[in-house]
Amino acid sequence: MMEQLKQLEQRLRETLPGAKLEIRSIPDSLNIKLALINENFPTGPLDQQTMRKVINSPAYWSFCWGSGVAAAGWIKENQAFFVGKTILDIGSGSGIAAIAACLSGAKLVFACDVDADARAATRYNAQLNGRKLTIIDNINSVSKKPDVVLLSDVLYDNSNLSLLDHPLIAESNTLIFDSRIKNLSAKGFESFATRCSCTIPNLGEFDEFREVSIFRSDRSDYFKPD
Repeated sequence: MMEQLKQLEQRLRETLPGAKLEIRSIPDSLNIKLALINENFPTGPLDQQTMRKVINSPAYWSFCWGSGVAAAGWIKENQAFFVGKTILDIGSGSGIAAIAACLSGAKLVFACDVDADARAATRYNAQLNGRKLTIIDNINSVSKKPDVVLLSDVLYDNSNLSLLDHPLIAESNTLIFDSRIKNLSAKGFESFATRCSCTIPNLGEFDEFREVSIFRSDRSDYFKPD
């Protein structure tokens, strides 16, 4: 695993020279540990070449975004929904939501991300927590229909809203955790909870982005109390 960590750190440094990865424990998350960018990573002023790399190849996977932290906390508190189930985590990033579902007793967990570095980070972080995930690069590669679909901090880009029309999402019990979207009723979702959360390491985000909205499919009673 040490070699995997070194390779991940090298990939990070190709974007941000001087940055490194540190193993961090995520609070309120089933004792999950993740390899994340160091707290005092270089933030600027960055030279022009480095800035272009940050824009073109952002290492999103090296942060545990606030919505992912919120997802892990919610999963921890509601493990019964995941026991024995097949889970699809879309936009897995560091892998925190997928790992939380696995630790909560899910039978099979697909972690999907289009970024090869994110997939490598998810694989490493899963091993770090003693779990194995099925890691894929395309939502259409899922070999078994999921019982639950998770999306954490995926809808920051409006173009990603079209994902919600995909049959695997439209026909599944879906949970969305997002700090930048406040209303998804037009897409068939209802907001049923909020959590206060922040990104690790802390990016000093505005307070409005520390409140994570949690949405569920409004056509399903799966996540609704009896």
